[in-house]
Amino acid sequence: MSWIKTDFEKYVELQLVEKFGKERTEVLYGDYIAARTRVLNEIRQIQGVEPNLSDHGPDHIADVMNRVLAVISTERNQHGLSAADLYILLLAILFHDVGNLFGRDKHNERIGEVFDFARGVHASVRREKLLIVKAARAHTGRSATGDKDTLTELDDREHFNGEVIKLQSIAAILRLADELAEGPQRTTEYFRTAVGYADGSNIFHQYASCTHVAADRGNGRICLTYEIDLNEFRLDGNRIDRERLLELLSFVRHRICKLDQERRYTRFYCDSLAAFKKTEVRLNFWHNGSLVPMEFYFDLDDLVVPGANDLTGEDLVLRKFGSSESVADKLSEVLATMESSHEG
Repeated sequence: MSWIKTDFEKYVELQLVEKFGKERTEVLYGDYIAARTRVLNEIRQIQGVEPNLSDHGPDHIADVMNRVLAVISTERNQHGLSAADLYILLLAILFHDVGNLFGRDKHNERIGEVFDFARGVHASVRREKLLIVKAARAHTGRSATGDKDTLTELDDREHFNGEVIKLQSIAAILRLADELAEGPQRTTEYFRTAVGYADGSNIFHQYASCTHVAADRGNGRICLTYEIDLNEFRLDGNRIDRERLLELLSFVRHRICKLDQERRYTRFYCDSLAAFKKTEVRLNFWHNGSLVPMEFYFDLDDLVVPGANDLTGEDLVLRKFGSSESVADKLSEVLATMESSHEG
């Protein structure tokens, strides 16, 4: 099994050494390495259980770790997390998707079973298990009361090995980083275009293939850019399969809304995420290898002007994005102009 140590792992290890010393760190980090070996070996099997899912294996785990570092930075005065917090966050990332081994449905509720396999069931790990399962479970699904506010159940006054643990903040950071871990790396281009995934799943892979996300903490923004190749929708000649294009555009609008909701939701519960005040969205369309000259850019921020406009969520995205039909119509006009210019 090949695994390249992530920058986040390196950062956590350094923080552990600084706080607990080399000998105690060797024990703590050694426990993590042993668990990682077992978990990564098992989650490779998720593709066999759910062959139409986008990637949830080792590469996704590494990607989430790297997204976390981009989200929180390495400056302690910015993220406010202790070495113990970082250790719990590291393990929560490792275990957050293992429940997919039992199927996608309620996968966040099956984490404990794999934890027992990877870390054991001795009394010494029960406290750790509770924290990891609670943090990882909150990355999706529903709360114990049945609503989607999973973070409200957690507390920033938990404890582990004599240290106060910011569990609610840890879960919020994991949740946002997981949402940002989207992109072409989660699908396979040839299989997607030449073979295809099952009905209902292909749109997720098509979405991943054109999506690019970055957490720009210094400028207080999440950057969400789509590079959409219109050749994928070509019929005969230069005609575009409008129905398929509308399906992707509608899905893109849905996911823009979802990501921005996650940004707003997680920053409410985690002070270190308050830096992300807006989501910047850009759609680039490509045709025959050339960028279509059609500006499509907007911000989703938290500004509310009293008495002027208080739109949020789906209504705000709809107003700024427009309907999928209007976007497709504009594209058709621009492409027609490009074709006329080329012929001229």
